[in-house]
Amino acid sequence: MSYTRPYYRLDLTLLQETLTAAQSAASQHTFVLKYAMKANHESKVLQR
Repeated sequence: MSYTRPYYRLDLTLLQETLTAAQSAASQHTFVLKYAMKANHESKVLQR
């Protein structure tokens, strides 16, 4: 496979594991996690 420009590949399973761990840690300290859509506005990422 050949690509002519950069692309971003994301492991949605790893993303979910990371979000779960981050939410768990944040809730222990009454922190609220927020996500900047400018970081990645792909619908599958936003759904997670």
